[in-house]
Amino acid sequence: MGSGRSWWNDVAHGAASSFHAILKTASLSLALVTLSVTASLAQSVSVSASPATFNAEGDVIRFDYVIDPGSYTITGINPTSTSIKGASVSCPSLGGGLEYPNKLTCTATYSVDSLDVMSGQFSDFATFTGTRIGGNGSVTMTSNTVVVRAAAGGPVIISVTSSPNPSQPGEEVAVTATVSSMGCNAGQSPPGSVTISIGSQSESFGLLPTAPVSAASSATFRTSSLASGTYPISASYSGGSGCSTGTGSGSNHTVETKPTVTINQAASQADPTSRSPIMFDVIFDKPIVGFSSADVQLSGTAGATSVAITGSGPSYSIAVSGMSGAGTVTATIPAGSVTTPAGLGNEASTSSDNSVTYDPINITPIATDGAVTVAADSSGNPVPLNLSGGQADTIIVVAGPSHGTATVTGVALTYSPAGGYSGPDSITYTASNSAGSSTATITITVTPPPGALSLSPAGGALKDVMAGEAYSQAITASGGTAPLIYSLAGGTLPRGMVLNLSTGELTGPLETETEGDYSFTVQVRDARGDALSAAYTLKVTPREVNVTDREISVAPGAAPPNVNLAAGATGGPFTAADLTFVSPPNAGRASIVNGEFAQAHGPQATGFYLKFIPNPAFSGQARVGFRLTSALGSSNQGTITYKLGYDAAQVANEINDLVHGFVSTRQNLIASTVKIPGLLERRQMANATEAVTSSAAPSGDGMVFGFSTSLAQIEAARNKADGVTKSELPEFNIWLDGTFLVHNREESGSKWGSFAKISAGADYLISDKALLGFSFHFDRMTDPTDGDNELTGNGWLVGPNASLEIAKGIFWNSSLLYGGSANDIDTPFWDGSFDTTRWLFDTSISGRWDIDDVTTFTPKLRGVYFSETVDDYAVTNGAGDRIDLEGFREEQLRVSLGAEVARQVALENGSIVTPKFGGTVGVSGLDGTGAFGSITTGVSMETVENWSVDAALLLNFEGDGETSAGAKLGVSKKF
Repeated sequence: MGSGRSWWNDVAHGAASSFHAILKTASLSLALVTLSVTASLAQSVSVSASPATFNAEGDVIRFDYVIDPGSYTITGINPTSTSIKGASVSCPSLGGGLEYPNKLTCTATYSVDSLDVMSGQFSDFATFTGTRIGGNGSVTMTSNTVVVRAAAGGPVIISVTSSPNPSQPGEEVAVTATVSSMGCNAGQSPPGSVTISIGSQSESFGLLPTAPVSAASSATFRTSSLASGTYPISASYSGGSGCSTGTGSGSNHTVETKPTVTINQAASQADPTSRSPIMFDVIFDKPIVGFSSADVQLSGTAGATSVAITGSGPSYSIAVSGMSGAGTVTATIPAGSVTTPAGLGNEASTSSDNSVTYDPINITPIATDGAVTVAADSSGNPVPLNLSGGQADTIIVVAGPSHGTATVTGVALTYSPAGGYSGPDSITYTASNSAGSSTATITITVTPPPGALSLSPAGGALKDVMAGEAYSQAITASGGTAPLIYSLAGGTLPRGMVLNLSTGELTGPLETETEGDYSFTVQVRDARGDALSAAYTLKVTPREVNVTDREISVAPGAAPPNVNLAAGATGGPFTAADLTFVSPPNAGRASIVNGEFAQAHGPQATGFYLKFIPNPAFSGQARVGFRLTSALGSSNQGTITYKLGYDAAQVANEINDLVHGFVSTRQNLIASTVKIPGLLERRQMANATEAVTSSAAPSGDGMVFGFSTSLAQIEAARNKADGVTKSELPEFNIWLDGTFLVHNREESGSKWGSFAKISAGADYLISDKALLGFSFHFDRMTDPTDGDNELTGNGWLVGPNASLEIAKGIFWNSSLLYGGSANDIDTPFWDGSFDTTRWLFDTSISGRWDIDDVTTFTPKLRGVYFSETVDDYAVTNGAGDRIDLEGFREEQLRVSLGAEVARQVALENGSIVTPKFGGTVGVSGLDGTGAFGSITTGVSMETVENWSVDAALLLNFEGDGETSAGAKLGVSKKF
C-alpha cells in the first residue's frame, strides 16, 4: 500500500509540474482548451510496535505512528492518545508543514499490565486530527490495529480428574485433562495436544473444544490395567496459537477392592439368652469410615429395634436391644453401607453364626459371688453384680453390711462405709425374675485413710552444689491429706537457694563465694494439720570448670542442631572452646561456632556451640570431644555422641555421580587410545626400521606410555637390518598394541588413577586395496577420588574391522566392537559392583598425499560412536543395609577433522630433518563435552650415523574449558 501511494504522489506532483510548464511555454487559448488534472491522494497513518512481543508485566512497548501527508500539506497535528490503551502520543514539530515526500513519526509508550499477561496479547490503534492546506482544511486519519503478543504465550489453566475414583482392579478408568484459556487464542479453546499420565502410563492426545463455543479444550485417557494402589495423575500441555505450555495435576487416583465384612454373635454372648443387649462382633478386612447404627440391618422374630456401635478401624462391637418378645435376633450389613477412606463401598456381610435366640421369660438369672474395694469415709460406691443367665427383674438385699449402708435402686446396688471405719464388710443379695432367683455375696474391703506423713529423702546429707552454679534437689512427701505445704523450719539456706512451698524442691543458682557447710530443717504440713520435719546438711564446694557428656539422636538425612557446650557445665563464663577428637574421623565435620545470635564484639558475647555436619553415608555413633576454658582454667574432656542414620537418597546420588564419572572418563580414554591399523599403517609398517615402537608423553592430566609391534613391522625392521630397501606387504599380519596411562581429574584431588589397555588383532590383505581384520581389546582402570572412594573395572571389546583404499592415497577405515566390563565400587562406608555392555563404532577417512618429493599432507576425517549401558546395581554397608540404583546409558558421538603436513629437509652433512605441523577440530555430542580440538607440532631427524631423534608438542582443547598440553621426545640408534 505504501509503495502504491508513493507512486500516485509522484504522478500527482509530476502532472502538476507539467501543467505549469505548458502554461509558460505554449500559446493556447484558455477559452478553447481545458486541461484538468486530478491526482490528489489522501493522507494516511500506519503503526508498528517495538518490541513486537513481551515477556512479563511491566515490559515497555513503543508504538511508532508514521504519518504520510499524501498530496496535501499538513500544517498541524492535534494531541491524541491511543484508542484502546490510552497511551499519550507525542509528535515532533511540523515546522512549515509536512508535505510529500516527507513523513512524520509520532510515538507512544505503554507498560504491559496483568490483564495483558493473562490474555497473552493486546492490541491498539490511534486516530489523529489536524489541519491541512487544501480540501476543507481539516484532516482525520486512523491507523491500522497492531497486535502485541506474549513471547511465551498466554497462560492456561490445566485441570485433571479421574473417574470413577476410587475404582476396582481391572475397571476402566477415564482420566480427563481440561485446558482452559485465560485470554490466549483470542479467548477461544486452546489448540494443540496434551500428554495425560496416570502412574507409569501416559499417552498424548489432540485437544477438542468442550463445547461449540468454549474457552476450554479437553482430552480423555482410558485404561483398564490398573492394579490396587494409589496413582498420581497429571497432564502436560504442548501450547500453541498464543497459548503457553503448562502442566497440571489432580487428586491421586485410588484402586482397591471393596471391603468385605463378617458379622457373628460375640464370643461371650450366651445363646439362647434372656439378657439384653445381644452382642455381635463385626470385622472388616480393612479400615472403613461412616459406620453407624443405621448401617446394621436387623431381622428375626424377636422384633429387635435398637443398635449401639462401639469400636474403630476395622473392628466393631454391636449391641442390639429393644426386643418385643421371644424369638430370634439376626444382624447383617448390606452392601454399600460403609466405604473405605477413598470412598469404595463394602460387599454384603457374611457370617458363620449371626443369629441369637432371645427368651426373656423362661431363663433364671444366675448370681455369682464377687468382691469390691472402697475407700474409708467414701459414699455411694457402685457395687458390681456378677449376673448371667436370664434378665433379673428385682434385686433384694438379704443380709446387709455390718459397717455401712447398702442401697438398691432398680437392679443396681451401692455401698457407703460407716464414718471412720476401715476393714472388711459384705452384702448378700438375691436376683429374681419370673423364672426363678439366685443369691450371691459381695465381699467388701474398706481401705484405711492415707498413712502418716513421710519425707524423701528422710534427712541427712544432700548432693553437693558448686558456688555460683545452678542447683536442683527434690524433697517430696507422701501420705497425709492434700494439699501439702513445705516450709523452712530451721537453719539457713545458702544465698541464692530457694525452697518451693508447693513441691519442696530446692533450686539455685547459688551466689558466688557461698562455699561452706550448711544445716537446715524442712517441714511439711497436710490439710489435717499433721506435720513432719527432717534435718538436712549441704556442702557448697568452690567453683571449678567441669563439662558434661550428652547423647543426640539425629534423623537420617537431617542435620543436628548446634549444641550449646556450656549447657550443664560449671565454672563459666567461658572464654574458649576446643575440639579434641572426632571418632570415626570420616563420620562428619565438626566445628566450634558462636551460636546463631553471636555478636560482633568480644569472645564472650555468646556461648560456644558445637556444629556437626554428618557424612550422609555414615550410619552409627559419631563421638566428638571438646574442652571449655574459663578464667578458672580448662575443663575435663566432654563428649557429644551423635546417633546417626545414613541418608539413602544422598548416598544413592553420590554413588551414581561416582559411577557416571568413572564410566565417562573411561569412555574418553578408550575412544582416544583404541587404534586398529589399516592399509595406510600396513604400508608404513613395510618401511619400519624398528621392531617395536614405544612412546612416553606427559599431558595436562597425566602421563601416557605406549608400545606397538606387528609381524609386518618386525619383518620390515629385519629386512632393513639386512640391507633390503623394500619389503613386500605380507598377506597375513598379527599386531599388538599397548597403552598405560596415569591420569588425574578434578574429582580426584591429589590422587592419581591409572588406565591400561592392551590390544591384539589379525588382518588379511584381500588385495593391495582391501584389508579385513579382527581385533580384541582388554582394559583396566583404577579411579580414586577425594573422600577415599575408589572405582576399578576390567573391560573388553572385540569385533571386526576393514580398511579400503577408495581412491589413490585415500583410505576408509571402519571397525565395530562389542564388549562389556565388570567393575567394583569401594567407598569408606558403601561397597558394590556393577556390570556394563559396550558398543563402539569407529569410522574414518584418511589419506597420505605427496605434494612434492619432500612434502606430504595427511588429512583425516573420523567419527566415533561409543555407547555403554550400566545394568541396575546395588551397594551395601557393613550393617547389611542395601541401596538399589537404576542403571543408565552413557553415550558419546565424536566427529573430528584433522590434518598433518610434513616436509623433509636435507642438511649438508647428510642428515634429514622432517618438521611436522597438524591440527584437529571436532564436536562431541550426546553425553560428550561439545567442541574440542588439538594442535600438534614436531620435528624428527635422521643422521648419517643412524641416530634418530623424534620430538613433538601437543595442545588439547575441550568444550567444557579443559585444556591440556603434552610433549614427546625419542632418541634411538641403529647398530
